[in-house]
Amino acid sequence: MRAVPSLKISHQVKVQILSDEFVRLHLNLSHEVFQNLKKLQTLLSKKAKKPISLEETIEKMSHICLEKLDPVKKVERAQSREAKKSTTQSEILLEQDISIGNK
Repeated sequence: MRAVPSLKISHQVKVQILSDEFVRLHLNLSHEVFQNLKKLQTLLSKKAKKPISLEETIEKMSHICLEKLDPVKKVERAQSREAKKSTTQSEILLEQDISIGNK
């Protein structure tokens, strides 16, 4: 890497609305964050077996993080687990009843 003069780099983020569908995002990233983003892009590209854009990478990253961190999603997952657990327990009891009835 080349030597960079000692400059104070702004962490300011600029957002420009381009249309109802798109915004332009201008921000500064550390080299480490950028390398992590590129690594994630490579991993997602390999998984999809096609090139993935940085926009798609950020989109996937946001979905994964929201799924993991959003309190509403956490509640939905817990309810889903409880429903599966309840169904599984009912199936086990039904199987036990059937096996007892066959004896």
